[in-house]
Amino acid sequence: MYLASCGNSTLNSSASSSTTAASPSSSSISVSAGLLTVDITLPASFFEGKTQDEVISDAKEKGIDKVTANADGSFTYTISKEKQAELVDQMKQSLVESIDKVKTDSNNSFITDIAYDKDFNNFTISVDKTKYNQGTNQIYAGIDALGIAMTDMYFKLFEGIKSDDMYIVFTFQDASTKEVLKTIEYPKALKNN
Repeated sequence: MYLASCGNSTLNSSASSSTTAASPSSSSISVSAGLLTVDITLPASFFEGKTQDEVISDAKEKGIDKVTANADGSFTYTISKEKQAELVDQMKQSLVESIDKVKTDSNNSFITDIAYDKDFNNFTISVDKTKYNQGTNQIYAGIDALGIAMTDMYFKLFEGIKSDDMYIVFTFQDASTKEVLKTIEYPKALKNN
C-alpha cells in the first residue's frame, strides 16, 4: 500500500484560512498550509480496496475535519494545524514502537541494536555478523528496514516533507567490529526496483 505513495509531493503555503489542492496528481501527496488548517492530499494508491464512503468514514473517525474525493481517486484531508500536530505525534510514536518491535522480535536474534537520529533519517542496525549471514536473515533484515522506512516516509509526508527531499539511510553493521555490511537508502531503493 505505501510503495506507490512515495511519488512526488508538494508543500505550498498560503495566507488563507483553508486551501485546496487544485488538481492533485494520483501519485503525489500535497500539503498546503493555511492560517488555521492544513490540506493533505493522499494518492489513490493509499486507498486501494476501499470505497469512497469507507475512506470518508475512516477519516471522520480519526478526526479529519473535511474529506474531499478528487477525480483522480486521491483524497484531500482538511485538518486543523492542531490535529496535524496530533497525527504527527501519533505517527512518531508508532514509528518508535515499530523500531522497538523489530529490536525485540525473537525472529531477529541476529539484531543487537537499532540506533537512529532524532529526525529518523539515519538508522544503524547492529547485527551479529555470523547470524546475519546465515540462512535468510539478510532478507528478513531488509524487510524489517523496508517496514520501518515505509512508516517513516508516511510520518514525514504528514510533517510536510516532500518525498523528493527525503533521505533515509539504513546502515547494517557488525556489532563487534562496526564493519559496514550493507547500506540501503529510501526512497531511492524503491525507485530502483
